[in-house]
Parts: sequence; structure tokens; C-alpha cells
Amino acid sequence: MSDGTPHEYLRLNVAIAPTPFANINRLGLLGNDVAGYPNGRRPYDDVVDIAVRAVLGGTPFTPQFNVAPNNTVGDGVAGNFEGFLQRFPYLQTPNAGNTPRPLDFPAAQTSSDTYELPIVDENGSLKHSSK
Repeated sequence: MSDGTPHEYLRLNVAIAPTPFANINRLGLLGNDVAGYPNGRRPYDDVVDIAVRAVLGGTPFTPQFNVAPNNTVGDGVAGNFEGFLQRFPYLQTPNAGNTPRPLDFPAAQTSSDTYELPIVDENGSLKHSSK
């Protein structure tokens, strides 16, 4: 039932099983990962790249779109350089917009409370490290 007011919803189809970590693709549905965005949103999902490619015509029904230069469109950020916390809320504190990062970032980071950086291949799939 609608009250006439526009609402924004993030929907989740619970009939879709979670994707094992080794198979997570940061491009969600556009990367053939049906458990990813837009079916809910995981911290690893790159919603900006997904949204930009979708606006330009990329869908799972248009595989011919996923070729150069279309498959390189995005914001230029393929991963969370700060890592994730090992406990809830999992996400780091947002970066201060007026504080530049050190020149040796992320080597300057010393927190032992984060996971290592995700390794992403050219298709946006997460890879496991050697650890």
C-alpha cells in the first residue's frame, strides 16, 4: 500500500544464497554475481561503477556491452584501501575530506584491526592472497 510519498528501498531477495568469499565480484550482478548489488549491498560491492555502467547500458542482458572501453567506465576506485574492521560495523571511519593521505599510504597504516587489502583482477573479481 502506498501513502503517495516517494520512498527509496534497498531490496533483498533472500531466496538467493550468499556468494562464497572466493567468488565475490565487486560488480555484483554485472559481474555475474547474483547475490551482489542491486540485490542488497555488501561492503565489497562497487555501487558507483555498477550504477555508471548500468546507466550507460550495461546489464546482464547486454553482454556485448562488457567490452573495452565500456568495461573500463567507473570512478577509478576498485577497492577499499583502508580495509575492513574485523567486527561490526566492519566499515572504517570515513576519510576527512580536508586531510590528505600520507605519500606512503597505505604503508603508513599501522592498525592491526583491519583485514589486508582486497586484491581485484581486471574483471573486478576478488582474489585471495597467499596468506
